[in-house]
Amino acid sequence: MHMDKYILNVFDPQSGKTIKKVENPINSEENFADKWIEHPKRQDNFYKWLEKVRKDMSLIQQQRGMHVIAESMTPCFGRQVVSQGFDSLAEKARSLRESGTMKMAAGSGILGTTGSVSAKAHHFFGNHE
Repeated sequence: MHMDKYILNVFDPQSGKTIKKVENPINSEENFADKWIEHPKRQDNFYKWLEKVRKDMSLIQQQRGMHVIAESMTPCFGRQVVSQGFDSLAEKARSLRESGTMKMAAGSGILGTTGSVSAKAHHFFGNHE
């Protein structure tokens, strides 16, 4: 994560000092860090939060298996958000599989819309209660 590369050091002509600027991508005149000078604890808290996000994302990236990844994301993002995200991924995979457009990369076995091998459709047989 390189979020901190968007934190700029800019000269503020009003104060005559260099200040931090986190530009609003919609309105470049807005500085999300404009209160950091008068409330330095906010800057400290932002960097603590950013470090926590980095650690959390690093741990999540080390996980294998969708269910394990989902469980490792739940404390960070909440069960509802994670469930909605993974449900959306599952629905997309189902749609690709059923439409016959799911492909598999020959070297890695990764499934998606590109690849050299078409994934065969399969059916879930068994007890449907």
